Amino acid sequence: MIDELQNLYNDKKILAPLVGGSDLSFRLLCRKYGAQVTFTEMCIAEYYLMALEEMDNKKKLKGYTFEFEESDRPLILQLAGNTAQPIIKLANHQMFKGHIDGVDLNCGCPQSFAMEKGYGAGMLNDAQNLIQVCSEIVQNISYPLSVKLRIYQDVPTTINIMKQLRDVGVKAFTVHGREWWQKGDKRGHNDWNAIRQIKEELPDVWIIGNGDIYKHEDFQKFKDLSGVHSLMSGYGALTSPWIFSLSPTAETLNQTLADCLNTYLQIASQHHNKWIDVLRHTGWMLKKHIPLSPELVKQFRTKLYECKNMEDVRALLGTLTPAIVISVPEGEHVICYPSNNIAYGKKRRVKKKEEKDIL
Repeated sequence: MIDELQNLYNDKKILAPLVGGSDLSFRLLCRKYGAQVTFTEMCIAEYYLMALEEMDNKKKLKGYTFEFEESDRPLILQLAGNTAQPIIKLANHQMFKGHIDGVDLNCGCPQSFAMEKGYGAGMLNDAQNLIQVCSEIVQNISYPLSVKLRIYQDVPTTINIMKQLRDVGVKAFTVHGREWWQKGDKRGHNDWNAIRQIKEELPDVWIIGNGDIYKHEDFQKFKDLSGVHSLMSGYGALTSPWIFSLSPTAETLNQTLADCLNTYLQIASQHHNKWIDVLRHTGWMLKKHIPLSPELVKQFRTKLYECKNMEDVRALLGTLTPAIVISVPEGEHVICYPSNNIAYGKKRRVKKKEEKDIL
């Protein structure tokens, strides 16, 4: 068991669970650049079970698609919910056998839908229920259980909750050094000193640090500062998948970006991605790295979402200065393109928080 836990939680660079971003193709891309452990995106257990059971309201539910590959291991399934049974039932579902190595309970998502329903960071508002839920999960699944959480009220209160969770069998914690309300314009800085205090008070449990890891050097920097066992990157990896191993200079950034996009498109072409997801990942990678003003970046991204296929994307990237040169992957693509080859740009609803790191 110790070796198994070390393989999951000790001295690892970890790709965070990203809602709308942790599909298999992106996980495999990040592994190419050195990610050692990956998470699925957060899945609300009771909703997914409804979809599996073909309930009448399934059309209102998010269409999660789980896709696995043996090279994407260790892989941790992240689930959300405020009662134990749906989480236990889904974690034990046949579809995950032989594909996952751990289960993680999301107690960190700060979005309004999660807070209102008592999921994600909302779980911390009822600590006794959270402890009971985790106790039941630990007793009824064959995988190690971890919890991803934010600071709750203050560091001592957070430590107290974590100690009780440890005592019922939680094996590891990912700590994001912000409170639930620190998002958007109020995001502020990640509190690595708080994470260090937590690590010092919980020396007998695995601690993973998360927050504000935007470049490769940050992994070692924040590990030294906090003393955590491992580090996790979310938004930094979404925009710079090479973060796990590379620190491109101004002179090498364009080629690094082109190489990364070429690798991603090659991987994506061989997996069952929706075309809109391919465009999203391409857009996230371009957003912070193309030499345009914010307004021109916005216009460029609008054009990106009007692309109907990879050839359109290749041509669009060629209009940049300097051009980003990519190749269209050869062979048959299994990407799910929109019906009638209609571009997304003309009907796409832009969500203001689409590209926020919601972990």
